[in-house]
Amino acid sequence: MSDGRTTRVVIASPENPRGVVQYLHGYSEHIDLDDVIKLQDFYNSIGFVFVMHEQYGFGLMPELTTKEREKQQGTAKYYKTYIEDAKLIYEHIQINYAHLPVVLHAFSMGGNIGINLLLSGFTPYERVILECPWLQLSKKLPKVFAKVPNFLDRHIPNLKVDMQMAQKLVNRRNRNFTFDELAHAKTSIRFYAMMRQKGIYALHHSHLIEQPTLLFEAENDEVVSTDAIEYFASKAKDNIQFIKINEASHVIHGNEYAKKEFQIIADFLAHIKNDDNKQII
Repeated sequence: MSDGRTTRVVIASPENPRGVVQYLHGYSEHIDLDDVIKLQDFYNSIGFVFVMHEQYGFGLMPELTTKEREKQQGTAKYYKTYIEDAKLIYEHIQINYAHLPVVLHAFSMGGNIGINLLLSGFTPYERVILECPWLQLSKKLPKVFAKVPNFLDRHIPNLKVDMQMAQKLVNRRNRNFTFDELAHAKTSIRFYAMMRQKGIYALHHSHLIEQPTLLFEAENDEVVSTDAIEYFASKAKDNIQFIKINEASHVIHGNEYAKKEFQIIADFLAHIKNDDNKQII
């Protein structure tokens, strides 16, 4: 990746694809998670290559031992690592799929990163899908962390807290979820401080996003702030279409409202046709 580390990447392609989806995953997600596979299968079913990399502090971290991975889970060095990694994956997509349009789907934590990726001036995407982006959390950390995250970041950046975010994130109705060794609830102060700062910045700059965009909110979201998402939508231009999925919880693509979300996405991407993307040799 951009900092020299090794990570896992999935590239799942249907026959005769008409586009590529670059997915920036949410907190605690990894390639083998059922919900990620469900999303992958959906995009493949409508003719899109699905590409996802496991972001810093998450996933298998194949070059590390189990103990080293546990130590690094939920930590972060620099926010720019997430941005540069996303750019690097896009560059790899261009190696094999330069003739196809690329769509960005960014969920939760990935939504925070995806929005800031666009705001950094990196805008090669045909369309953008923001699913329950982390602009602010629905429930804040204890006051000591909320008041002095920058101080804590400077002095004890690797201090970890269990925000129970992952437990909320996987709060899907009518199904049980068992944490595995990769789906964790660990968050370092540095990670929280960076996401908080960048979330606040993103919250106030939706008007700078130019791509046609779907912005999903889950009515019963217990992880990210729905008020923040609605404020973000209210300051955006007409290119951002705000969609509230009633009664849904945070991981829309992983709960019983996934079919509704998938249909909306399929319609949003229907203009991308196979015949429009024949490679010229």
